Amino acid sequence: EIIENPDGSVTVKVVPTLDSFVDVFEDYLTFEIGVDPAEVDFESCNVAVTVANGYVISYTVSFSGSAQSEGMTIDIDDTCTTTFKNPGGDISVTLPSGFENFEELTY
Repeated sequence: EIIENPDGSVTVKVVPTLDSFVDVFEDYLTFEIGVDPAEVDFESCNVAVTVANGYVISYTVSFSGSAQSEGMTIDIDDTCTTTFKNPGGDISVTLPSGFENFEELTY
């Protein structure tokens, strides 16, 4: 579904296949939500991406389902929106002092 918003931006809403949803959002499900995607019985999953002036300005991921844990059923209903401020603008990054000694984490 393609929606032309009053502010001139365009939102594209899609219902991905379960496999593609898990492929793209596996880290989010595992590390942010704390569930193993293989153990979730998904009921729905949706993605909406909003574009303005050629830049992604936000995206929303939502899903619902249930999982079994320690003999209990856990119902999951999650929506997460990420918004980009001033997309396409100049940015500057200032690294903290001593960053060379930080421990590198790889997932």
